[in-house]
Amino acid sequence: MDFQALQSSLTEVCKGTSLKRGVSFDQRYELEAEIGKGAYGTVWRCHRRFDSMRRPYGVKIINKKKAGAKGLKWVMGEVETMSLLIHPNIVRLEETFQDEENLWIVMEYMPGGELRSAVLRDGIFSEAQARRITTQLLLALEFIHQKGIVHRDMKPENCLLSEGDLVCKISDFGFSVLVGSDQCLMSFCGTTVFMAPEIFGDTSYGKPVDMWAIGVMVYFMVTGTYPFTGRSHRELTDAICGGRCNLKSGRIAEGSASLRDFISMLLVVDPNRRLSAREALKHPWIKLGMNMGNSIRDETEMKRHGLRPRSIFRAAIIALMAAHRLCYLRYCRMLENNFCSAFTILRNFRFAVSGAYEPPCPTLDCSGVFARHPRGVRFLLPMLEVSRTIEALDLSSNNIDNLTLFQQLAKTVGQHPTLVSLNLSFNPIPLLAGRGLLRLARSPQSKLLHLGLDGTLLPSETIAQISAALKEKAAVSSAAAFTPQLTPATRSLEISTSLSRNNLSVSSPRQRFGCFIHRSPVSRSGRQQSRDFRPFPTRSAARESEREAPPVFFFFLLLFLFYSQ
Repeated sequence: MDFQALQSSLTEVCKGTSLKRGVSFDQRYELEAEIGKGAYGTVWRCHRRFDSMRRPYGVKIINKKKAGAKGLKWVMGEVETMSLLIHPNIVRLEETFQDEENLWIVMEYMPGGELRSAVLRDGIFSEAQARRITTQLLLALEFIHQKGIVHRDMKPENCLLSEGDLVCKISDFGFSVLVGSDQCLMSFCGTTVFMAPEIFGDTSYGKPVDMWAIGVMVYFMVTGTYPFTGRSHRELTDAICGGRCNLKSGRIAEGSASLRDFISMLLVVDPNRRLSAREALKHPWIKLGMNMGNSIRDETEMKRHGLRPRSIFRAAIIALMAAHRLCYLRYCRMLENNFCSAFTILRNFRFAVSGAYEPPCPTLDCSGVFARHPRGVRFLLPMLEVSRTIEALDLSSNNIDNLTLFQQLAKTVGQHPTLVSLNLSFNPIPLLAGRGLLRLARSPQSKLLHLGLDGTLLPSETIAQISAALKEKAAVSSAAAFTPQLTPATRSLEISTSLSRNNLSVSSPRQRFGCFIHRSPVSRSGRQQSRDFRPFPTRSAARESEREAPPVFFFFLLLFLFYSQ
């Protein structure tokens, strides 16, 4: 594996690295304290030198000579796997460095430490705690397995916790391997007590080995012990291969029947009958945690744990906020994967969480915003579809030249209930897109009355037809309040020209009802400055007062009413 090529690709993908050639780890980061040791090196906590907030990161320092060729192969395989796996419950790879002696692998820092240490330090988990951790691990495993990857070393030591133990993330992909959908692995690896029976046999194995390990981990979290024991390695292996796990006595017997059933369906010797990650997420024990209402209303459970209603209400609010943050993080990761994370307008929290979007004013000005990456307009369209207050959209000077994107834009604008003005000036519009714009102008369902085509590559005949269609539509809807000759908004659309209105020809600059055109050429790579675009009057105070109160207001109102009782 070529580490230089791998690091080059990681530098392009990892957000915020802005890594320059020749920059070393010491120039970019400062070590704080050693937090662990591994087979080939040490793990340290560090922070970026020029970060005023001193946000912590974890870094693995691998000694190349100590690791050897085989060790470096495992380490590089882990780095490559982590670069492919971006998920809220998987430790994130930040960036990598190397010199002649060491490799530095900078990763997300998890202050809560290992899951095993948390159990030994704080004692066994309640079913609710174990369920929360297990659900997050299953979500991560489902994502990993969908990518065709088997972790092969799932254990509490490789699961890291955030501060307060609210979030759990999988780490250490040194044994992970890409297998696709087949069960084709034969090598013997992992930690014995978490290894599935098929690993000890002569048959091939695959993704079910991770699910067996999850069953052992759940047992460990709620009891502090392992389901399979033996005085020797041979006895332990025989117990695992025989599936001899007693769930009817000991601490596990004190748990719910649903918990015992969940563990028993994971610790099945036959991998074909073992639950997959997706199936495990549908198990009643896991789904019980998603229905918080039942547990909150159970007074017996509340008294047994000494919980007050206010504490439960606050916990529910925190859980809801955490769920919203996860939704937003997933949405931002999707934008990052499509190289659109730099566009602030797309990173809208309300749209990412609830699918609703309303701009602060009826004018959505995106002039030149997507000039370097026109494909970003594709992610703006879903936001436009759900909005019910946008009246004007300015997409001028964005280098939009993709026919499919224009077709999607025309479809969205044509179905929008309030959009009356669209500015596409100074975009190298394809010739075939002119037909779609003409159909949009003629569509009776479309509310569009103004279309900016200033400085495009469309033929004069097409522009004249679009202008005539918009003029005809405006004549039909002359009773509407939008009258260009009378409103101040129309006057802002007028293009100064020395030619008199009587001397205008088809190919000269013109002002049409609902269509303003300027026939200046534009290249597909160049960019021209568009004129001010204000195609409509501002809202009246009466309409402003009718806007919905923000959801945050109702949230604090609910808190006030609850605590005032």
